[in-house]
Amino acid sequence: MIRNPRDCAVSEYHFRVGLNDGFEGTFNEFLDLFMRGISIFGPWWKHVDNYSANPRIHTLYYEDLHKVFNYF
Repeated sequence: MIRNPRDCAVSEYHFRVGLNDGFEGTFNEFLDLFMRGISIFGPWWKHVDNYSANPRIHTLYYEDLHKVFNYF
């Protein structure tokens, strides 16, 4: 399942702040790092590309799934 990178950035920022792992920057500072691929999880796009390009793996987008379940 792939989630929008904007949502991932916000989620990871709050995760890092909650971890109290030494990151004390603002969200804008974190976003700059995230956009440059500097993250504890590595670059978002590289992570996604590792499995989304594989034709044997069915890719779901979180936002699409969310729309379906909010429909009912």
